[in-house]
Amino acid sequence: MPHLQECCIENGMGYSLQSDPAADPIMEIITGSSKFKILSHALEMGLFDELEAMNGPATSAAVAKRCGFDQDITERSSTC
Repeated sequence: MPHLQECCIENGMGYSLQSDPAADPIMEIITGSSKFKILSHALEMGLFDELEAMNGPATSAAVAKRCGFDQDITERSSTC
């Protein structure tokens, strides 16, 4: 069984799990389908067209208002 220091890192508020770099390619495969679905839905909803029409950086609140999205969900989604 690995020691705490081998699988966790001190983050100032205790320990948190750290990623194993050897597992990164596997995690990309596992999460790739979800990432593809998110991008596909964003394309279908016209999100990227709306962002382009905004001519520059926009807050999540401005995007939500322009697209008719829920502001809280838009904020949480934009920080993933």
